[in-house]
Amino acid sequence: MKRFKHALSLILTVILITTSNNILSYASDVEGVKDSGSDSYSSLYDVATSSDVKLEKNTDSSHQYFVFDESGQKMDSNGNFTFSFSWSMDSASFKPASSSITLYARATCTSTVKSYNIDLYRIDDTDDTLVKAVSFTANDTSQQYTFTGLDTSERYFLRFTKPFWNAGTVTGSGQITPIQ
Repeated sequence: MKRFKHALSLILTVILITTSNNILSYASDVEGVKDSGSDSYSSLYDVATSSDVKLEKNTDSSHQYFVFDESGQKMDSNGNFTFSFSWSMDSASFKPASSSITLYARATCTSTVKSYNIDLYRIDDTDDTLVKAVSFTANDTSQQYTFTGLDTSERYFLRFTKPFWNAGTVTGSGQITPIQ
């Protein structure tokens, strides 16, 4: 019986180590694909650039929320919003006023991992379609990304996410313009 317990313990330890290495390897692969510009991933993935637009700093990271500046609405008429999330969240839907819209964002993160994504989805009858995934850095600077090739008759929404190894809360503010 003692040998059985010892063997079982050894087997479980090997499984645990192998699983941990696979998770870390996967995390490296995902970062490596994003960095390498691989066509299979980069066709939907981009990185935000710095922006001179001044956005208010949102310091309320008390709980997960997606709040827009006008009470009861998820986005004001100028496209302004504030957010805080610890895993992921979606915005309200909107229609672009032209075939390209610019997303401005400024955020901080309670974790040392500062990356987060803001993805644009088109709302379809059967399923939502990812238009573009954009990586932002939660380093308290204004950043921007312009989405192009949009249909002004379609509805879209933003999905805010972060890597699973980022255990922090991302808190910030932003604007998307022009919207109808």
